[in-house]
Amino acid sequence: MSFIRTKEQASPFKASQTVSKVAEICGVTVPDVVAVMAARSKPGATSSTSVDFTTAETILRVFQES
Repeated sequence: MSFIRTKEQASPFKASQTVSKVAEICGVTVPDVVAVMAARSKPGATSSTSVDFTTAETILRVFQES
C-alpha cells in the first residue's frame, strides 16, 4: 500500500480531479482530454467531469507519448 501512496505523492494528480484540471496539468485543452476519455470508453465527459487518479495518469501518458 505504501507504494501507491508514494506514487500518488510523486504525481501531479490527486485521487480525483476534474477534466479541466487534468487538461491544465497535461498542458492540453479540455477537448483533447475529453477525446482521449471517449477513446477509452468514457464518452460524454465535460470540463467538470470527475477523473480518478489512474485515468488521469493514463491521459498524461498518452500526451507524453505523442
